[in-house]
Amino acid sequence: MNFVKLSLDSYPVKYYKRTHKVTNTLKLTGVGLKTSDEEEIRKFFKKLDISCMAYLIDKEDIIYLEFYKKKECSHLFSFFNNTAQNGALPCRENIKAEYTNIKYEIKNGFSNVYTRDITKLLKKDGNIIVYPDAIDEDSTAEIARSYQNEKWKKYTKNDEINICHYFFRSNPNRIYKSYCIQNLTAFFSPDFLTKMKKLLSDKQPNQISILKCHVKKSIEYVIESSYIFEDEIAFLVLENDLPMSFLDIRNEVKDNLLIPKNTFIRIKGRLRYELLFGIPKKKNVQMENT
Repeated sequence: MNFVKLSLDSYPVKYYKRTHKVTNTLKLTGVGLKTSDEEEIRKFFKKLDISCMAYLIDKEDIIYLEFYKKKECSHLFSFFNNTAQNGALPCRENIKAEYTNIKYEIKNGFSNVYTRDITKLLKKDGNIIVYPDAIDEDSTAEIARSYQNEKWKKYTKNDEINICHYFFRSNPNRIYKSYCIQNLTAFFSPDFLTKMKKLLSDKQPNQISILKCHVKKSIEYVIESSYIFEDEIAFLVLENDLPMSFLDIRNEVKDNLLIPKNTFIRIKGRLRYELLFGIPKKKNVQMENT
């Protein structure tokens, strides 16, 4: 588990409102920083053996738990709302769990038109870095061949590297189906992994989202890992230019961009949580000046 301390008016907690139910995020009441210290809370959740993101709310007995898979979320929901099971933890018998409802707002005047001007991303702050032409066409073709030749295992564990497709549309950043790559070095060439490590400031990549977009079918492929809640995420666009939307939930502004193929994007710091990404359902998008 990864723990982050926030206030009720911070992001993304500010947007946990009653608009529509999200089945991978829980709100726990009856436990939190009002009556317990952080270390005590960590020890309690360690006993539950769960993998999720925990938002601790300052001076409140409220905790938000954000899960990678909704099955794990529903299991914990049942646990905290089952009196018989909850009796096994008498010191936490007053904890109640409910599914969180999220609403993301966008200022008036928002346009659905897409632009090729990706410098809009760079204006956010210094925590976004864009590398054009990060890899060559041979590397792109090699990854595509590896994907076609792989025998995928469905619905694999989070602690393995996954290649995924079909975003769960009603909630940005959620993956609907996943296929496992058990060995990075068996799937990617040494040259490619070395290149990625260099682009990540000499860090071994533990989360790179590689999007392969078939424009006519509106299908996207994503590589994820159990490090989904780390403080950095990266995208590498392969083969085709990719329409992507980036929603800045703090400023309520959404940018629609056409990301050129072979572009590598790094998002770090608070923007990792506050800049949500999505891919349009439509097969064709309206471009600026067209």
